[in-house]
Amino acid sequence: MALQSEEKEVMGHRFEKACFLIRCLLFLCLTVAGLAEERKIPSLPKPSQVDKPEMIRFIKPDLKALPGIVVDDVDAKLIGQWKHSVHTPPFVGKRYVHDMKEAKGKKSATFTPDLPKGGYYEVRMSHNSNVRRANGVPVTIRHADGETMVKVNEGEHAPIEKLFRSLGVFRFEKGRTGFVSIGTTGTDGKYVIVDSVQFLPFKSKPVSFSSEKKERRFSAGQVFDYKQPILFESDFGGQGLDKWNLSEDDRYRLVRTNPNRLRITGAPGMVGGAKAVRFFVPREPNSFRAEISLPSEKGFNERWYGILTYVPEDWKVDPNNGADILIQWHAIPGNWRSTHPNLTICIQKSNWQVRRNFGSPQKNPERKLHNLAKPFQPGAWVSWVIHAKWSPGKNGLVRIWKDEDLVLDQKGSNVYGTIGKEYTPYLKTGIYHPEWHLNSDGRKKRYAEEIPGVTEKEAYVAKVVVGSKDATYEMMASCLEIHREGDKPKAALGE
Repeated sequence: MALQSEEKEVMGHRFEKACFLIRCLLFLCLTVAGLAEERKIPSLPKPSQVDKPEMIRFIKPDLKALPGIVVDDVDAKLIGQWKHSVHTPPFVGKRYVHDMKEAKGKKSATFTPDLPKGGYYEVRMSHNSNVRRANGVPVTIRHADGETMVKVNEGEHAPIEKLFRSLGVFRFEKGRTGFVSIGTTGTDGKYVIVDSVQFLPFKSKPVSFSSEKKERRFSAGQVFDYKQPILFESDFGGQGLDKWNLSEDDRYRLVRTNPNRLRITGAPGMVGGAKAVRFFVPREPNSFRAEISLPSEKGFNERWYGILTYVPEDWKVDPNNGADILIQWHAIPGNWRSTHPNLTICIQKSNWQVRRNFGSPQKNPERKLHNLAKPFQPGAWVSWVIHAKWSPGKNGLVRIWKDEDLVLDQKGSNVYGTIGKEYTPYLKTGIYHPEWHLNSDGRKKRYAEEIPGVTEKEAYVAKVVVGSKDATYEMMASCLEIHREGDKPKAALGE
């Protein structure tokens, strides 16, 4: 009897232990199921549901996988009636919404983040794009220093992973005191897209300028976003010339420029409120430059560049010697000041030329000149894509596409390797006519003997994109897509 009682007691303990383990397992399953439900990631739409199946891969269905604080449209405060859609990828989360082109000025979407701490944040908004999208969407950013309103061209491809566009860097207080509000005023006849807003902590205070400051100065870390394949993009709309160095003649890092020489204006021949920088150089002694530039980078890096340039139809072919430089990549001072840029795209009389300088500037650098096959044509926008693996060695590479045609493919050295510094040349664009810089007796003599007729130089730049080694030709080309006057919009399949 005692033995049977002992066996029953043992069995009872085992049963209690088994029940405890079952309860623990059940609790764990319920917890995992709850977390899975909370972490549920929306499924991607089917190719038959969208207008561009190839863009599905750029959808970001999981908000928590994105850096920073992301507020999706499902959490935004929507005023007015908005329609859900997955028709045009990419987007964030499971959908985006649009205003149905109705009740303009009476609809808005407000995104309010709960920021974990105060400080500077880069604000980005996501949107898809096509010709049916509004080109002057008013976006208001409420931050710690007031309110800033920018206008976003949703008809142009978003430059960051084909989805996000930077609105700028602003200071915010901790918590829910700031917001971003997207409106519809002034967008008649076009769709306004609302998707998400992203707030990315910004490590350093952005550079701002007042009339008292004597010069602008930027570092690569303040300009380039090294977390993305697209390091930098500017269409000169909302952010204007905020991250550019400005130059006139022999004056550099200017806070302000003569608006007759350098200013933002409407892009000639483009629709949708597109902007461009106008550069103008009158023929006068020592009037020779109007340019903007980005900072150099440390190390010999691989980079992609995309640039849109335009020369007016009334451009006069200059019969005199001397090139008109529209784009150049310049070396930095090292133990020897190099005067010739490593890479130049210029106009020489009626031809496009590419010039390269590399090797040893202390001796005679190697200089190569390449005349492009197709003649220079004024009155038309030109799309340039450049892939450069900057190196003083055999692994260097320069490839240039002009209007989708590969016009240069050169391997080998393409920078100065004897100046004591490893550097990525800095990009400059605008108008630079060195022959009107009268810094030598030879130039003074040539200037006095020039054939008369050319009294000015004028050019425009509408977009500039810089990509890392992880960028691609397709990525750069898509960032440079433009809508010209006379383009017929594609028929809408539905939203």
